[in-house]
Amino acid sequence: MGAETKRNRGWAWCFKCECLFFIDTEWLSYCPAGGAHDETFAATFMYGINTEQTGESGWWRCVRCQGLYKDNGGLGLMNTGECPAPQGASAFDKVHSCDQSIRYFVEKNNTGDQTLQQGWRRCRYCHLLFFSGHSTQGKCAKGATHDATDSAFYSIYVY
Repeated sequence: MGAETKRNRGWAWCFKCECLFFIDTEWLSYCPAGGAHDETFAATFMYGINTEQTGESGWWRCVRCQGLYKDNGGLGLMNTGECPAPQGASAFDKVHSCDQSIRYFVEKNNTGDQTLQQGWRRCRYCHLLFFSGHSTQGKCAKGATHDATDSAFYSIYVY
């Protein structure tokens, strides 16, 4: 039997915006739907994100909103997405800011592993990972609902 993939536990789903956020710093979080992310369902189930090279690379935790977002490389909104945290005067205050201490890897197009929850997508505007399995797609930092256009199908571990 092989070694188990290392995962960073402590992620929760916010029902207000449908996004995944880091619950250990929930008090620092900013939800695109307003206020802090809602941790109501954290007692029922938590999520784990890979911290070694299993899955798609380029995922980071934003230190400003606490969401898990995909960085396409480079600077600016086109590459890092719009952050829902309060914005300052600088253009860089509008984008996600990553915690570079941990690199995250998200399972992409993996439908064979039954321990994974399916239905997660990346928003083309805010780049946050959100659950698309409900009738509403959740609120995006851009102001409308999340848009999964051109997103792969992602899945994450549930505990």
